[in-house]
This record gives sequence, C-alpha cells and structure tokens, in this order.
Amino acid sequence: MRDRLLRKIPQRNIQFRKNNPYWTIEKIKEGFNKFYLEKGYYPTQTEIDNCDYLPSSRQILRSFGGLKKLRELLGLDITDFTKGETRSSSAKLIGKRGKQWEQTVEEGLVNHFGEVFVHRDKFINIVNIKPDFVVYAKNKTFAVDVFFPAYMHSLIGSVNSKERVYKKLDLSLNIYFVYVNSEIDTQEIELFLQRKVRQLQQNYRLLSLVEFLEAIKLIEPLVKPLNYKPFYKKA
Repeated sequence: MRDRLLRKIPQRNIQFRKNNPYWTIEKIKEGFNKFYLEKGYYPTQTEIDNCDYLPSSRQILRSFGGLKKLRELLGLDITDFTKGETRSSSAKLIGKRGKQWEQTVEEGLVNHFGEVFVHRDKFINIVNIKPDFVVYAKNKTFAVDVFFPAYMHSLIGSVNSKERVYKKLDLSLNIYFVYVNSEIDTQEIELFLQRKVRQLQQNYRLLSLVEFLEAIKLIEPLVKPLNYKPFYKKA
C-alpha cells in the first residue's frame, strides 16, 4: 500500500486542525497519505469535509481552485470522482453492499416471523411503491427499506428521499429505514434527527442494522402454518 502514497515528504510533527489558517500543499499531502494508509484509497469531497486532519473543501477551493485542481497538483491519477468509470464503480460497490445486507435482513426477518409472512420487494400498487420487505406480524404490518449510505451526507440525502417516496402510505403502516454502515457515528444521526426542520413521521423509524434486529424481537409473529418448512434455517 505504501508504494501508492504520494511523493514522499519529510516527516514532521504537524498538528492537523480544521481551523488551521495556513494549509500548504505539503501539509495536505501528508493528510492525504494518512487517509490512504487508514482507508486504502484517497478521500472524496465529503470525506475531506468530515476529516479532522484535512482542510475543508471550501478552503481548498479558495487556496487551490477546487478539489480537482488540488488532485492534479498532488499527482493523483484520478482527479474527478464524480464522472465516468470512477463514479460508476462507486455506485456499483454501494449497490452490491446494499444487496448483501438485504440478505442479512431477510434471514433475520424469516427466522423470527416465518418465511410465509416476509414478502420481499412487495409492490404496493395502490401507491406505486415497492419496499425491500413487507412483514405481517400478529398485531401489525410493517415495511422495511434497507440502504447502505457511504457517509453521513449520503444518509441524510437517502432519508429525505425516502420520506418523499413513502409519504403516500397509510400512517398505520410502520416503515423502518435500516442503514447498514456501522462506521457512521450514531451521535451524528441523533443530531440530524433532532435538527430536522420536518421531523420524521410517527410511523417512520431510522435504525442501524443491529438496532433493527433487536427491535423486531419485541414484535410478536403470527402462528406459522401446520407442517411449515422454511427455506431458511435458524443459525
């Protein structure tokens, strides 16, 4: 991994701070190398803004004319992460991760409620919506929407988008928005929910995967049919 780091510069004990008034190209290069050693790739704009030891994207714009020009100065092969193959690869990776976690959620639902009561990709034609799962329990019916946000900014965008999609559903149907990126700080999510101008509807719940799998344990399942033989087996 180290052989892919940016050009070597002298090691110095620099205290990186967001409010550092003077960011040299050498300091930023050290920050990019530090990020690469931690993550295995160089940071995107959103990750730069969330990184304690790199300047904000606005500071980069003022000092270097933008992130694309900064990447050119640093000698990176890819200077624009929003176009072409780079963006396509990122979208495919996020989509693949989302599908993998959907499988985990499905197994958890089936193990608790029974396969006959867990409907995947159920199309609700009255409102033209297709949640990842619709589950029938003893005293309630609920829908589940699973998604993989790469970082906090994408989580906020996803939640806002999902609110618009599901607003047509009856308020009696509970909707669980289940995010599956454990690296996102739960305190940031709580702060986001507290500061939302429009609070989540009473039938919406935003939960991590771990929180969701714990929450469904409190929901009583329907009685399974006689001689019921599921495809899934409890772990």
